[in-house]
Amino acid sequence: MNSAPTWPWGKLQRDKSGRLVHWQSLRDHSLDVAAVFYALLKLPGIRKRLAALAGEPRLADRTLERLAYLVFLHDFGKVNVGFQARVDKKAPMVGHIAPIAAVCGRVSDPAVSERALAALGADHLETWVQGIIELFDAILSHHGRPWPRDGDGRLFARHWRSLPDYDPIEALAALRTAANAAFPGALAQGGPLLPASPPFVHAVAGLVQLADWIGSSGWTRDRTSETAEEWSTRTLCDIGLDPAPLRNALRSNVTFEDVFGSAPYAHQAFCGEGSARLMILESETGSGKTEAALWRFLRLFDAGAVDGMYFALPTRTAAAQLHARVQKTVKRLWGADAPPTVMAVPGYLDDQSPGGMPPAEDPLDGPEGDTRTNRTWATEHPKRFFSAMIGVGTIDQALLAALRVKHAHLRASCLMRHLLVVDEVHASDPYMQRLLEQLLRDHLAAGGYAMLLSATLGAEARQSIMEAAMGGRPRDRAPVPLEVAAKVAYPLISTDRHQQRAVQPALECRVKVVSMCAEPLLDDPAGIAALALEAAEAGAKVLVVRNTVSGAVAVQRALEATEFRGRSPLFTVAGTATLHHGRFAKEDRRLLDVAVERSIGRDRPHGGVIVVGTQTLEQSLDIDADVLITDLCPVDVLLQRIGRLHRHVADKHDVPRQRPSAFENPSCVVLLPSDGLTAFLPARRKGGGERHGLGHSQVQGVLRGVYADVTILEATRRLVVEHPVWTIPSMNRWLVESGIHSEALDALVASMPEVERDPWEKNRQRVEGDELAQVGAASSSVLRKDRDFMEQGLEQGEHITTRLGADDRVLTLPANTIGPFGVEITRLTVPGWMVRGVDVEATIAVALTAQPGELAFTYGDRRFVYGAHGLHPMTTTP
Repeated sequence: MNSAPTWPWGKLQRDKSGRLVHWQSLRDHSLDVAAVFYALLKLPGIRKRLAALAGEPRLADRTLERLAYLVFLHDFGKVNVGFQARVDKKAPMVGHIAPIAAVCGRVSDPAVSERALAALGADHLETWVQGIIELFDAILSHHGRPWPRDGDGRLFARHWRSLPDYDPIEALAALRTAANAAFPGALAQGGPLLPASPPFVHAVAGLVQLADWIGSSGWTRDRTSETAEEWSTRTLCDIGLDPAPLRNALRSNVTFEDVFGSAPYAHQAFCGEGSARLMILESETGSGKTEAALWRFLRLFDAGAVDGMYFALPTRTAAAQLHARVQKTVKRLWGADAPPTVMAVPGYLDDQSPGGMPPAEDPLDGPEGDTRTNRTWATEHPKRFFSAMIGVGTIDQALLAALRVKHAHLRASCLMRHLLVVDEVHASDPYMQRLLEQLLRDHLAAGGYAMLLSATLGAEARQSIMEAAMGGRPRDRAPVPLEVAAKVAYPLISTDRHQQRAVQPALECRVKVVSMCAEPLLDDPAGIAALALEAAEAGAKVLVVRNTVSGAVAVQRALEATEFRGRSPLFTVAGTATLHHGRFAKEDRRLLDVAVERSIGRDRPHGGVIVVGTQTLEQSLDIDADVLITDLCPVDVLLQRIGRLHRHVADKHDVPRQRPSAFENPSCVVLLPSDGLTAFLPARRKGGGERHGLGHSQVQGVLRGVYADVTILEATRRLVVEHPVWTIPSMNRWLVESGIHSEALDALVASMPEVERDPWEKNRQRVEGDELAQVGAASSSVLRKDRDFMEQGLEQGEHITTRLGADDRVLTLPANTIGPFGVEITRLTVPGWMVRGVDVEATIAVALTAQPGELAFTYGDRRFVYGAHGLHPMTTTP
C-alpha cells in the first residue's frame, strides 16, 4: 500500500528500502489484543486460576468483560503525536509508554491529564473497583516490566498537543468509543467489583503480556474472513493454550498399561490418585518416577485440573534425554494429532522442528538474537515456552517466573495452568532451593499443581520446601530430629496435607547390594586409568565420574597415553576417543549423549569400555555401568551416581543382563585424597594442586566450590569406609540423613580431637555463612507477588540469575566451523570465570591447530582450544 494511515496506527511494516507496505490501525490492534485476552480469560483453566488468586469461587462474566475492556486501552499511549509521526521513517523515535506519564504518572501534566482522563472515562472506570489504578498500571506494563510511572510527565506534554489535522485527545476518546462497542457488557451498572489483590494483578499483567504477543502475531492477516473473536479463539487452539480439543480426543478410560505397556508399581498407581496439589515422590533412581509423573499429569489433565505440563530438569542434557521419552508418550496418547512437545532449552533444538503454530509476523516481537526459522510459536522465544501444552526443559526456565526479570509475569501466568514437575530435587544448593520455594508458593497460591521427584531428598529440605510451598515459613514447624528423619520410610510420597505414604520399592530395583571401596587415588589420574583399564579388560562397562572437567580430562589423557594389548576400550565418537562433560558445543553434546547410551546403555554391545566424564553422566542419561569409579562427593550425589550402576536387570527385549563374572554384583570405587580432607578446609590448598571440587577454592580472586562443605564430604568418606556394603534402596534414607542432616554434621565436628577441631568449625561457619548469603541473595531476587505490582523494580535484562555464578557466555561461531567429530558447530558456551573482564561485544577468531579436528580461537584477549577433550583455556592445562 502507498497511502498513509488515516486512523491512528498501531503497527507498521516496511520493506527493505524503508517503504511503508502495511499498517494496522490502533483500533484493530487494540481489538486483537483485547479479544485474545478475553478468550484467554474464558478458558476454564485460566479462569479457575484467576478466581483462586482473587479469593472467589468463580469470576463473573462481567468481570471478564471489564478486564478485557481495560486491556483494549493497553496501547492508548500510541495516540501521542510523536509516536504517530513515525509514519515518516525520518521522524524521531518517540515511544508510547513513557509519554503516558503526562496523562497518569506521579508527576503528570495537569493540562494533558485532565482532558485525557476525561476522554478515557476515568471517573466511570473508578467505580469498577478502588484498585483500578493498580490494574491499569499492570495492563500498561505489557512490555514485560512496570511502566515508568515516576517519570516527569511534563517532559512529554508536547506530544499530547493538538495539531491542525490531528488531536491525540480526540483519538483517545475515539479509542474509548471503540472499546464501548467491543465490550458493551462492561458498561452495565452494578455487578461485582473487579478483584485487585496483588497476586491477581500480577497474574493479569502476565496474561496481558501474553495477549499482546499473540495479538501481534497475526496482524497482517485478511480481516474479512473472520472476526477478531473468531481468530483469537482459533489461534489459542493452534498454539495449544486451549486444551479442549485434545482433552476431548483423549480416551477417558485409558489405563497405565495402555500408556506404558506394563502394570504400574505401587508409587506410580498412587500418583494417579487423589487431588493433592503438591506431591513429593522419593524413590530410587530407575524406579519409574518419570512414568509416575506422566501418569499423574494424564489423570489431572483428563479431570480438567490442569491444562498442560512442564517437566523441569537440572541440566540441558537431562532435558534433552527426557524430551524424547515424553514425546513418545504424547504421540502414543494422541497419535497423529499429538500436540508438540516443546524442548524448552534455548539453543538446544534443531533449527527445524514440527510446527503448526502461527509465527510471530511482527519483527519487533520476533526472537531476540535468534535467527532460526520454522519454529512453533511457543519455541520462537524462550519467554513463550510455557504457552505450549507440554514442555520439557531446565529448571532455570521455570525459576525465571519467580525472579524480578523482564516478562517474569508472562512466564508465571502461562505456567500456572500446568502441572509443574521438578525432577532430581535435592538439598545441595540453598540459592536455587529458595527460588524453587518461591516458585512453588506462587504456583500453588494460584490453585496450580506441582510434583517433585527425588532419589535423595533430606528431611530438612523436604520440610523447608513443603512449608514454604504451602505459604508458610520453613521454621513454622520444629525441625525433624536426625533420629526421626533416619527412620522415615523409603520410598515415600508426601502431599500438601502433611500426609506421608510409604510405598513398596519398584520390582526392578528392589535390592541392589553395592560393594563400596575407598581408594586414595584422587590426585593420581594414571592410577585411576589403570584401575579402569583393569576392569575394562575383564569385559566391564566402566563409568568414571569426576567432580571437575580438569580431573576428567586428566584421566582421559592418561588412558589415551596407554598402549593397549588388544582392542582399545576407550569411548569414542565418530572414531575419536573422547569424554563427556558440559564444555562441548550443543551439536557435539547430542553426539556424545547418543554415543554414551549406545556404549553403556540398556542395549550396549559386548566387550569392555571406559566412559569418563563429570556430573553430566549422573543425571537422566539411561546408562548401565558394571562398575563405577567416582570422586568423593556428598552422599546424596554419590547415591545419584550409584543409580547408574547395575541400572537394568534386562535389556529392552526383557533378556536378562549378562555381566562379566567378576562384576555380577555392583561395585563402586570412591576416590579419596591420599592425605585426608584437612588440606581442603582452607581456600588455598597446601602445596597447591587440583582441588577436585572439594571445599572452597579461589579462582581469579573469587571463592568457588563444587562441593564446598568439607564436613559433608568427611561424613560421606566415613560412610564409605565404615560401611563397605550398601544395600539399596533400604539404606538410602539412613545414608542421606547420616551424611547431610545438620545434627549429624554438628556431631561429626564435635567428635574431632580438640587439637584438630578449629579448622573444621571454621569451615562449617564459612559454609553456613555462605548459605545464609545465598538465601539472602535469592530473597532479594524473587518477585513477591503478594506485594504491589508497581513497587518491585524489575531488572532491565535477565541479570538476576537462576543459579549463583551463572554468568556464562554463549559465543556464536563463524559459519562452517567443523568440530572434532566432523559436524558443524554453531555455538560454544564459555564458563563465566574464564571470560571475566572480557567485553561482551568482543570478536571471535577461529583457526585450526596442528591437532586434527582441534580448533583454536580468541575471544577478546583470551585464547581457547576446542577439541575432543572439549573447551579449555589455551594457556592452562584443562
